[in-house]
Formats: sequence, C-alpha cells, structure tokens
Amino acid sequence: MEPSQIRPYRVEYDLANCDAEPLHLIRHFQGHAVLIVVDAESLLIKACSTNLAELTDRGLQDIIESDCRLIFDQETIEMITSIIQTEQYADHNPIELPLWRNELCPYGANLIMHHNGRFLVLELEPRDPQAAASAFLLKVDKSLQRISNVVNGENLYDTLVTEVRRLSDFDRVMLYKFDEAYNGDVVAEAKLTELPPYLNLRYPHTDIPKQARDLYLRTAVRHIVDTNPARISGVVSAANLPDIDLALSANRGSSPIHLEYLKNIGVGATMSIAIILEGKLWGLVACHHGSPKLIDYRLRSVFAMMGNIMSSHLALRESNKFRDQMLRTSLIRARLFDKMREEADIFRGLTGASSKLTKLMEAEGAAILLDDKITLIGKCPPEDIVLQLTRWLEIKQDSLYHTHVLEKELEEEDWFAGEVGGLLAIRLGFDSGEYILWFRPKIVETVHWGGDPAARKLVENGKVRLNPEISFAKWKEETRGKSRKWGRHHLDAAVALRNDVKEIILEKYQEVRRENSELSSAYGSLENYSYTVSHDLRAPLRNIKGFAEILWEDYGNLLDETGKYAIQTITDSVGKMERLIDDILKFSKVGSKEMELTEIDLRDLLMDIWEDHRPSHDVISLQLELSQQTIFGDRNRIRQMFANLISNSIKYARQSEEGSWIKITSTGNNGHCYFEVTDNGIGFDMRYAEGIFNVFNRLVSEDKYEGSGVGLAIVHRVVELHDGEITVDSKPGTGTDFKISLPNQPVSKSK
Repeated sequence: MEPSQIRPYRVEYDLANCDAEPLHLIRHFQGHAVLIVVDAESLLIKACSTNLAELTDRGLQDIIESDCRLIFDQETIEMITSIIQTEQYADHNPIELPLWRNELCPYGANLIMHHNGRFLVLELEPRDPQAAASAFLLKVDKSLQRISNVVNGENLYDTLVTEVRRLSDFDRVMLYKFDEAYNGDVVAEAKLTELPPYLNLRYPHTDIPKQARDLYLRTAVRHIVDTNPARISGVVSAANLPDIDLALSANRGSSPIHLEYLKNIGVGATMSIAIILEGKLWGLVACHHGSPKLIDYRLRSVFAMMGNIMSSHLALRESNKFRDQMLRTSLIRARLFDKMREEADIFRGLTGASSKLTKLMEAEGAAILLDDKITLIGKCPPEDIVLQLTRWLEIKQDSLYHTHVLEKELEEEDWFAGEVGGLLAIRLGFDSGEYILWFRPKIVETVHWGGDPAARKLVENGKVRLNPEISFAKWKEETRGKSRKWGRHHLDAAVALRNDVKEIILEKYQEVRRENSELSSAYGSLENYSYTVSHDLRAPLRNIKGFAEILWEDYGNLLDETGKYAIQTITDSVGKMERLIDDILKFSKVGSKEMELTEIDLRDLLMDIWEDHRPSHDVISLQLELSQQTIFGDRNRIRQMFANLISNSIKYARQSEEGSWIKITSTGNNGHCYFEVTDNGIGFDMRYAEGIFNVFNRLVSEDKYEGSGVGLAIVHRVVELHDGEITVDSKPGTGTDFKISLPNQPVSKSK
C-alpha cells in the first residue's frame, strides 16, 4: 500500500473542524524515521510505518503479526526485553544501534522507546555522529552555562533564542509568549539577516490549536524534519486494531493543514520547544528552516533541558515578583486593618482610609456597601449603577469576582454604560448585598499582528482552507473596552482583606458578648440605656451573622466537628441576641413614650390578638367571658400586655385529654377592671414565682422553649404604668393563672 493511499484520519478535516483533529491518532509517520509497534509480552509486530517494508524487502502483510526478531538482531532483542522489565524507558533513550544501517540511517540508528498500554512503541531515526563529538559537546556545555547564568529577564529571552540557534543552525529561532487566549507574541528572535523580522508581532491562537498545545505538555520537543507531504510514511496495523496513540512519539506525522501552512510560508523543517510554567504552556521556542533538517535526538534532549532551565528562570522571576507584590499589598492591608480596629466600625475604618483601599488594588475607584450605607471613592460609576452591579453580582453568588472586560460581561444588560472596563468585587455577606468593589477604566490596546488574522482562511469548493498567499506583514489592530488585567496578587489581597473583615467581625462578636453580660447585670437602667445599646449592637450583629455564613460557605468542608460547632454556636447566639435586643427595645418602649389613653373594646382587641398569635392548627382554644366590655388605657401597651400573656400560654401549652385552652375573664367593680388569664399548660413551681416578672428570668430550658425572659417583665411594666397590680398562681402539670387589676379611669400620662 502506498503511503499516499493511507488517509491521516478516518474522518476528513479542514479549517472548519480542525479544532477536533485527533493529532495523537494520526496514521502518518515522518519519512526519515521508522515506526514499529510490538506487543510488550510476545514482541509480535502489531503496527508499523510503511517504509519498513522498503527497508527490509518484506511485504507489509508479512511484517504485521511477525516476530520483531526478524527486524532486530539478538543483542538488540535482549536489550529491549531487559528495558521492558525495568520500565525505565526514558533512562535509556536513545539506544545506539550502530549496525542498523540503511539508506535512511547511513551512520546507524537511534532507537527510541516508550510504553503505551500493552504495546511498546519503537522508533528508529538517523543518528548524527557529530552530536557526540567532543567539540560539539563543549559547545553545548557553554550554551547551557550562558542560559543558566542569565539574571535579567529580557536578556534571558534573547540568550535562549541565540543559543538554540547557535546549536541547531536553524534559519530562524523565535520565542513565543502566550496570552490568556493563547495568542502568541514574539518576544525574542534570532535569524538570518536577510529574513524579515517577526519580533513583537502577535500570531493567533488558531496557529497552534488546543489539542496541539496539550501535546506539548506531554512531549516538550516537537521536530518536523521535512514538511513536504510527499515524504511521509503511512501507518498500517493488524486487523481490528484501533488507531495507535502516538502522542508520545517523537516522529509522528503532522496534520496536513499544518504542513500546508508551513509550505505556504516557505518553511522546510521546524522544531518547537515547550516552556511550561505552573503546569501550563507559557510559550514556545519555534525554529524554522528553509529546507529539510534533522536534529539528532540527543541534541533535542539538550533543547528540552534548555526549556526546563527557562521554565525555572521564569518560575523564580514570577515568584520574586509575586513576593514583592504581596509584600506591598500586605503592608497596605495592615494599615486598613488597624484603621478598622481603631474606628471600632468597619465602614468608618474603610472609608477613613479610602486612598489605601484604591491603592491596594491599583484601582482608580472603589465602592463600599456595608451596614445599609454606600460610599464611592475616586472614579466610580454613578451610585445607581453601582447598586445594579451588586444586584447582578448577587445573582452570580461569587464571593470573589473579577473581570477586565466588564462591558462584554454585561453586554446583555441595558442599564450598564460608561468608562469602567474592569471590576474586582468581594462579597462581605452571604446574601446581604454588602460588597467592596474596585473599578478600572477602559484602555485602548494596540496589537501588531503578523498579518491580518481574518485573511488566513478562504473557502474553495465548500471547504475552508488556508490562504496560500498568507502574509505576515505587520497588521495593526486597536481594541477598546478592556481594562488592565487584575493580577494574582490583587485577587489574593482581596481574599485576604475579606478575611481581615471576618476577623474584625469575630472580635466584635466577643465585644457584643461582653456588652450583653454587662447589659444583663445593669437591666435596672435598661430604659435609658437600651436605645444606645441597640444602635451599637444591631450593625455588628448583622455583620457577625453574615460572616459566620461566609465562614460556613467557604471553609465549612475544611472544619472539624469542633470548628463546625463553633460556627453554629455563633449563628445561634446571634439569633438569640437579635431576639433579645428586640425584646429589650419592646421593654424600653413600654415606658419611653407618654401614655395615649383611650377607651378600648376588649373583645375586639383580644380577638385581634388571637388572630395574630393562634397556631396554624387548632391545638389550643381561646375562651372569653367578658362581663366588663371596655377599659380605659393605652391601647398599644394593653395590647402588648395581653399579647405576651396569650403567646406565653401558647408556648407552654401541654397535650391533655380535654385539649389545650386559654380562658380570659373580665369583671368590673369600684372603678377597677379585673382580668384573669388562665391556661391548662405545663405550669411551674410557685417557689420560683417571686422572680417571674424580672427581666431575663426564665424557669425552663432555653433548648426546649425559645425565649428571652423579657415578655412577662413587659407585662409587669404595663400593669405598673397603669397603676395596676398583677399576681400569679401556678401548679406544675395543671396550668397557670394570672390575675390583673387595672383602674378603669385616666392615669398620669407621664408614667
């Protein structure tokens, strides 16, 4: 079978679907080398390149499924068997086969091996005797020293391409640096004087599709010896054998599309060296030659080493740069942290250090949304746009969000317009709409492409193919709408600032607990003190609750049971504290305003209260026996008194055969109104009756019955304000009876 009769893939690909081209399964092999795929156990040949038949004077049908001993001598077979047992293929590559000489390998062959499932992939390629010459090895050593000793980053680029060209003698050697979209910028170049320069030009990501980039992460050096598609071999396999995975093969064939591209730009041979940083393809050293050119496998290994040295230099440089950036942001954060702590208020602390807040992210503007307040700093969108942005961020539910193409992100939102190009945001509460936002303006970015990217393709006969007259002449493009990109140190600083706020919140929680303790001990002065306390406690409590939820959301899966219990305790304590503050406010308001005395219809009032408090299921009934139908008093306070008594009876109801009930009676005599509120609930021991009307006094477990211990204190205070009296009688398991006496006549408004 002629190589040209073997299609590279089972499916035909052009530029319209080349992103799906399975490069690792190509059924072509470079014509200067030989492929032999054997079963690792039996050493039977399962696949081979078609040129093996020419070199052995055997038909392909005679080679497939034959013993590879027909190809190699006994010494080579023993060597292969020994390496299979150790599985240390990389340590032995390449194996010199001085006797394997033919028209392809006049000086003997390099045998390259790698394991692929149950198969052993063997490659034979020509051996260059000059690669092991002493003078050349000394030249290699000096090149490696020059690259290793470079200190300056830009000199590193130039030194690398210069030394690669010095050793390889390629016509042109370029260093590509990829952007986030894998467009490649030529940042260094060494070339023949007569060739046109490509330095500082950008080439589109489509030149090196994703699947090709992925292969560079597995094989650091890719060498195409001859770009002429007529000088390829096909790959034939045993019947029913799937296509062989040649991802790790040094001499696998090339995409016909890529070969056409190289032909169009006048390149006869190429070599590419991967530069990998943090597990990603940072860039490539791309080598071009005008005619076919073979680089010995041993020298290619040296170039792979150069790529590793380059990667190490870059990693060290990036690490030092990041360290300096983080040191700068840490110092600014420390000042912000101190300011928040000094002010004892996060919002005031952040707004009081507004210049540091923008400097932290190298932003032109910032917005703080916290405690139902908003402050804009520097160059920001209008306040209504900022609020729209936070609502949009709420939908995304990201604790950290960043983009340098905000206009593109919001292209479907008709409310956004302006000069803001970049946004960095941290959410300070789980669902509270509390954020810190940083803004960067749009910039104009000028890019010089190596030719117009849109002119690289053309359509012929319904197929998309490369333009044979492709030009790399400088083509200028200006883009608008983007901002400067946010760096990793900006993102880390944002997360760290968010954690700083959490720490302040936790500190304030401890302060709240201490203040609560002091409040409990000083409840006698509560009426004058409660307004101040509520103002001081409500904002930090909202923050504590929000950031406790953040801690659970971001770190819950990292915490042990003690940590989870601690967060749950914080959340529960905040809830109790909020209810306590509400009850304290109710208690303080009982006596904080003048009495508004009116005549009150008792039945209407009590039925209205019952509708608000009755359980959703008829588990308890209300009985009214009202001989006295009206009372003179402050309607809001009287309502609060009866509401607390009714809710108390509902809370402490018990199951019984007769059912749970509440009974309210009223009688009038000698200018007084007498009430009796009775239930058949759980009751209590009268030994504890003396303190039942004290603030925070509770006779039952808080775990079983929720409450703050303020409700009956409010009842007692309302009775006092009306110059009345209240007593209680109770028995465990039987029920409780409250008796109230109120004057049914005007009382002092100043009470």
